[in-house]
Amino acid sequence: VLAMTDITDRRQAEERLRASEQQMRGILDGLSTGVFTVDPDSLKITYANPAMARLVGSSSEQIVGTPCRSLVCAAEIGSCPALDRDGRLHSRECALRAADGRVVPVLTSVARAVLGGEECLVESVLDLTNLKQAEAEKAKLEQRLLQAQKMEAVGQLAGGVAHDFNNLLQVINGYTEMALAELDAAAPAVTRTNEVAKAGDRAATLVTQLLAFSRHQVLRP
Repeated sequence: VLAMTDITDRRQAEERLRASEQQMRGILDGLSTGVFTVDPDSLKITYANPAMARLVGSSSEQIVGTPCRSLVCAAEIGSCPALDRDGRLHSRECALRAADGRVVPVLTSVARAVLGGEECLVESVLDLTNLKQAEAEKAKLEQRLLQAQKMEAVGQLAGGVAHDFNNLLQVINGYTEMALAELDAAAPAVTRTNEVAKAGDRAATLVTQLLAFSRHQVLRP
């Protein structure tokens, strides 16, 4: 009777273990985050949920049995958190190599666990592609803002220079007009004074352009 009781207890414990394992597999299969388990001795994958299969671009059956390093953190041999079996959770960013050759930025978390009565390493993999793209776009926007601020400073400087130069130019052009009015039309200095007046007109146009730039006005070529 004692032997039958021992067998019954053992079978009940095995049934509870199988039920618990099935429940755990059901939970892992329903996660949107990629999860796989690794044998701590061979470091080969023993299970991969559907989300992990989608991330890799393969099937769970094809992933199982492959070394975990063939998928995640392949370029970082020698610093594998899975080898540190102190029971703590290890998280870090690294790269996942998809079946089509793509390199996907991911955040991995590795922890020690017991599933189905056996010790294993459970690793979750979160795709960081969208986050990295958002960070890159943010960096571009910040660079554009910095450039806009620089242009604003240049505009303010141009406006100040234009105002000061315009004051000087009014004196130059005014005295040039007075000189032309007083000179005899046949005087040799008339030709040279006319060139000064033309240069003054061109300078006045330049001042107008600088003022328009400082005020963010549209210039007509």
